[in-house]
Amino acid sequence: RTEEYFGKELELQIKGAEKPSMWGLVVVQLLVLPYTLSKLLLWSVWWFWRYRVQKASYSWNDACYLTQRSLRVPLEAWRNTDESTKEDLVLRRLWKTLNMENYIAEQRKEMKRRR
Repeated sequence: RTEEYFGKELELQIKGAEKPSMWGLVVVQLLVLPYTLSKLLLWSVWWFWRYRVQKASYSWNDACYLTQRSLRVPLEAWRNTDESTKEDLVLRRLWKTLNMENYIAEQRKEMKRRR
């Protein structure tokens, strides 16, 4: 009886949910678009003001962001990287072109040495 009861209860719960339609998803995205764009614009203005106009030094999180972007590492992979490696990469300032070129050259030498 308990299996029968839970089976019927489960069927009731499943029937209550419906699969979202493509049109519904598009409408929701269009409704959220102004908020998303304004948030992106505010972030861009804040970044420009702080680091281009005021010439402030990068905070740790912003330096991590720049390093992750310059290495083209996915966010999840960056989060899973150990802290000592992150610190080493951030301290190298890889978002600067010359530093990145030197780092890539070092990595190539290391790969050739391993072979």
